Amino acid sequence: MLDDEATSAEIEAVTERKEVADKGDLIALSYRSIPKVPFTSNDLKSLLEQARKNNAREQITGVIVMGRRHIYQWLEGPKDSVDKLMGQIITDPRHVDVKVLERRPISARLFDPWTMLLATDSSKNELPENTLSLPEDLFTESSENISSQDSITTLADLARSPAGFHSGKNVEVVYERTHRSAIGAQSFDDQLRKRLDNLEATRNREKWDLAASALTTLLLEDDFSKVEHFLRAMSKREADPLTLQVALLEQSERRLGDLWLEDLCSSIDINIALSEMIRAVRSVNFGTQRVWRVPVQQPDVLIVSQPGESHMLPAMLDAEVLWQHGWEPTLEFPKRDEDLQQLLADHWFEALDISMSGVFRRPERLRRLADTVELARDSSINPKIAITVGGRAMYEDGSLLIELGADGLVTTASDVETVIQDAIHRRTVTD
Repeated sequence: MLDDEATSAEIEAVTERKEVADKGDLIALSYRSIPKVPFTSNDLKSLLEQARKNNAREQITGVIVMGRRHIYQWLEGPKDSVDKLMGQIITDPRHVDVKVLERRPISARLFDPWTMLLATDSSKNELPENTLSLPEDLFTESSENISSQDSITTLADLARSPAGFHSGKNVEVVYERTHRSAIGAQSFDDQLRKRLDNLEATRNREKWDLAASALTTLLLEDDFSKVEHFLRAMSKREADPLTLQVALLEQSERRLGDLWLEDLCSSIDINIALSEMIRAVRSVNFGTQRVWRVPVQQPDVLIVSQPGESHMLPAMLDAEVLWQHGWEPTLEFPKRDEDLQQLLADHWFEALDISMSGVFRRPERLRRLADTVELARDSSINPKIAITVGGRAMYEDGSLLIELGADGLVTTASDVETVIQDAIHRRTVTD
């Protein structure tokens, strides 16, 4: 995050002097003003470049919020530096009607190390990189509450959350659990649909980032009545709704893991959310017409979670996708390797698909997964059984295929059919 916001020289300059300044001379000041003419993308880039350079020298950090009509800015740093900067701002000819909203002592910075963070709503195009993109109604034009502790803390939390930045891309954000109050639950669905509809087709990645963030929000708010409704609404316009659902669910899994690492949710929250995702996807797809892609009998496949794995959603999604495509997979959740070995010894399977957690990477379990793959081969009554593996670890590191001794990596449930077919073909040809 540091490299995204400031150069190494700026960070070093702030760090060298900040320890002394932060021992008791800190103040925060916020103001509102109206720009004389709208800022272009180049104007914003120039403004930020100069502000960050000057603020680094003066040990000032903060955020500037560009509204449709107003500018709101929160500054924090040594009293003399902040007051000096405010004097320059008041006389700046680029804006008028400058109104100081609050000035008070603070004990710690909220926006360390951002020498000036830019935040704006999603209606603006061609924004500078590393912009914190906000729901357009977060700060209304009539509001003067940017200086409120809740609003400022919300901005600071969002900047540090996994949902806040997307590595230099201007991605609209729906707040995760602790930020949803800033949106307001009453019209959450309407606002979300409006923002999704406004995203152009060429911005699909942003669209799905927003949708996955919204789904995670609903799950962590225990707003389960809306989870199923949300999946149905998102699927209505899709030619392949299950592929969309899989993408949203898998992204939400990874978001849950990131939020857990940030101490923004608990393991209990995650387990409840995963259970609800399983229930929702089954309910949404119950009774739907299966897609018979080929008029022949499909392979006998055993789908399992890694023995002892508590997160079952990846295995369930793999099974659901195969079933929707005309397969008849067997889905089991063995507690021990011995239980999996018994399944393979009692029944003929052409392929075995093993899933780890889609939430956590679980590096400590990879060695055990390699052992499970080897034991499965030795136990199967089919000497040519094809074994595929999946989970977050495999999604992020394709090189694990050789290390795990598997025949294929399932990086997303949407591709499980192709991966298993290719794995079976390779085993048939090479053995």
